[in-house]
Amino acid sequence: MSTATSPTGDASPAPADSDMEPATYVVDAVARLQRAVFAIGSQRLQPWNMTLSSYTALRVMANRPELTLAQLARRCFVKPQTMTRIVSELERRGLVQRLPGQKASAHSR
Repeated sequence: MSTATSPTGDASPAPADSDMEPATYVVDAVARLQRAVFAIGSQRLQPWNMTLSSYTALRVMANRPELTLAQLARRCFVKPQTMTRIVSELERRGLVQRLPGQKASAHSR
């Protein structure tokens, strides 16, 4: 079977030579796309020392500041413990603020 190289450098089956079922091919293509988006996003966010997860959380909080950390975690597809760590880091950097009795909210700058 021949292989092609994706934008992220992953070798993957070439579509013309694939014997995969259509659903399997789609799942494989989505996985490759996800890796490419992660690589591009990570590269673009590097100047701000920010991860895709922290950027996503910041964007969601800017639009939905009333969300709890658990709701925010679900929207960002991370575990609640991970979201707590992400929000704590964003707070340490002065990008969000948590006040007693209130949800975390992104600073509007």
